[in-house]
Amino acid sequence: MMLKLSEKLSNFRDRDKEHDDIEALEVLMAVEAENKKLRDDNLQYQKEVERLRALVNEKEEELTNLRLNIDETGNLADFTLKINGVFESAQKAAFDFEKTRQEAKEKCEEEGKRILAEAEEKAQQMIAEAKEEVRRIRKLNMTIIQNLQEETRKIIDKAI
Repeated sequence: MMLKLSEKLSNFRDRDKEHDDIEALEVLMAVEAENKKLRDDNLQYQKEVERLRALVNEKEEELTNLRLNIDETGNLADFTLKINGVFESAQKAAFDFEKTRQEAKEKCEEEGKRILAEAEEKAQQMIAEAKEEVRRIRKLNMTIIQNLQEETRKIIDKAI
């Protein structure tokens, strides 16, 4: 069972240094899985948009047919009832289309912001850890240099 991306990042923070690469790979895999899900969702929204466009086209065709039929009906009241139904259907289809498009846009934006924030947080954490490691290594190197200098002085003192 795959952990959610936020759980992966949380676990990543508590990691053992020996497992950095594996956990980093797991985080990247989780991000890729999340991206695939977003692509799949986007494809579903695109299909819904195409369905709604087809419905709008169908209603426009009905409207055209009704316009042609106005000459045949001869009854303005009947024509008005028919055309009102077409307009209502077309208006509902347009509303559904806009609502679906807006929901998809908002979901993608929210998910993108969340993923970006997690990535930025992880990058900052990795930078801080790298700086700390550099500081630790420098301190260790200074200690080694001081010990070597002290040993060198002792050897020179004995030789003199």
